[in-house]
Amino acid sequence: MEIFKGVPVSGGVVVGQAFVLDGQDAGRVPERFVRRDETAREIERYRAAVEAARKQVEALAEQAAQKLGEGAGSIFDAHSWILNDKALHKDIAQRIERNRFTAEYAVSRAFRRYGQAFTAMKDDYLAARVHDVQDIEQRLLGNLTGARAQDLSEVKGQVIVVAHDLTPSQTAAFPKDKVLGFACDVGGPTSHSAILARARQLPAVVGLEKASSSITTGTTLIIDGNRGLVVVSPDRKTLTRYRRAAERLAAFEASIAREKDLPAVSADGLGFNVFANMEFPEEVDSILDHGADGVGLFRTEFLYLRSGRMPTEEEHYEAYASTARRLGQKPLVIRTFDLGADKVAWEHDVPTREQNPFLGCRSIRLSQHRPDIFRVQLRAILRAAGEYANISVMVPMITVPAELAWTRQQLAKVGDELAGEGRKVPSRLRVGMMVEVPAAALQAGCFASQADFFSIGTNDLIQYTLAVDRTNQTVAGLYNPANPAVLALIRATIDAGRSAGIPVAMCGEMAGDPLYAVLLAGMGLREFSVTPPLVPELKKIIRSIRVDRAKRVAAELGSCSSPELVISRLRQELETALPGAGNSVADLDAGT
Repeated sequence: MEIFKGVPVSGGVVVGQAFVLDGQDAGRVPERFVRRDETAREIERYRAAVEAARKQVEALAEQAAQKLGEGAGSIFDAHSWILNDKALHKDIAQRIERNRFTAEYAVSRAFRRYGQAFTAMKDDYLAARVHDVQDIEQRLLGNLTGARAQDLSEVKGQVIVVAHDLTPSQTAAFPKDKVLGFACDVGGPTSHSAILARARQLPAVVGLEKASSSITTGTTLIIDGNRGLVVVSPDRKTLTRYRRAAERLAAFEASIAREKDLPAVSADGLGFNVFANMEFPEEVDSILDHGADGVGLFRTEFLYLRSGRMPTEEEHYEAYASTARRLGQKPLVIRTFDLGADKVAWEHDVPTREQNPFLGCRSIRLSQHRPDIFRVQLRAILRAAGEYANISVMVPMITVPAELAWTRQQLAKVGDELAGEGRKVPSRLRVGMMVEVPAAALQAGCFASQADFFSIGTNDLIQYTLAVDRTNQTVAGLYNPANPAVLALIRATIDAGRSAGIPVAMCGEMAGDPLYAVLLAGMGLREFSVTPPLVPELKKIIRSIRVDRAKRVAAELGSCSSPELVISRLRQELETALPGAGNSVADLDAGT
């Protein structure tokens, strides 16, 4: 038995036989040349390959939309963008004309340089776009050489796909009845393959480094998409335990899925809202399918990160309006850009390199440095809100009241401009703020008089409160939502919101952890915003608890100085309220 630890990108547990996809190192194309009088023919071959690739991508996008919902096909917008890059086409044509490269070798050389530019980017989302570049490169080379990519058409039965890497095209083309899950040596949670895996609800683990070279087709595998484990040739004891855990997990998920559209009302009659977090417009179908009450956090950074340039007002507007339209009457909370100067190619008036970008020019601070760009986003939000009353706006990383006041001033100015242009704007737009730094939580009473709602971003709040970078393995163990200091700030924020009569939500990862549902309900939190697949389980937990009991638990743990004791007590409460809730494989030893 061998165990590989990677990055979990799509939850679930499956047991099956491996199917190893052959590696496709498209960059290793032989150096070949043609005669001077043959270069025109090579350029035509390349253009024909591009045209064929365009048609293939269009068909694939349509296929993805049919399988996964209307918005899923937009994942392939990046492919179309690459295929329409005039500078890239010019570069390849010049390589053929000047160097007399074959079309294949010119494509290989140009795409190698193209891909390196993405890999060098610090932002995870932009760096992950190298997979889209490689996907198009393989497609073009396949069209030029006539080689057919390996597929699963001949596979009998269901398999777990293992590969060094998977392109979005390969993931989207997986036959749903044949693929149980997948494992890759490379990749991350922001890759389009990972997004498609979550959309198709396929358990997946990436970042396994050399797993594909150690696994052979036909080997029995366990994919633990909850903890990021791949178990190769498990022994009988491990296999039995995982199969039982997978059965329990499947049975539990089936039971909550049947009740996903029921309201989140506690056993003693108090109503809650369980919203969903989203990053891409194509996730709306998944949000509705999982029974969410709306969108509590729409991260708008994708508009910039997908293209590496500032989006136009129309691009902003279309993303917001189409999402609001598809949600119907359900709320949509749009967060303004939460970008840092370390990620964005700004003008020279903002530093592009900072020693500590997390404490530097980011989020609302960056918007204040470039109000012209911020106002483009506000114009689009107001235009969409003028048509769809379910839209609200939320501002990230507020630390002083002046930042929120300035945002309202900008909205007022932009609203006057739009009205002067004859455009419809909302008579009143709800403006909320993220509470994600201790300064905001400690001043929550003051902010409550300015904000229409709060949303607690626990990821940053915990990090800033405890001075812990959770991605740093040396200190990551100190990152703990149950730390009394963190709980005190959360309680202070909820209390301030309740006193002022404004809603308080939580949109960080803590909100989606079933373990903390009882505690947060007892503290008075009534709105949660989580990733779509977590919505049904959280609603089920809420329906199973009594808030009066949860209040007693929260009071009991309020002065506790031991995070371990908090967690132990909450485990007991969760199991009492709803046996089987949470991670159904949590009882498996870490070594299995």
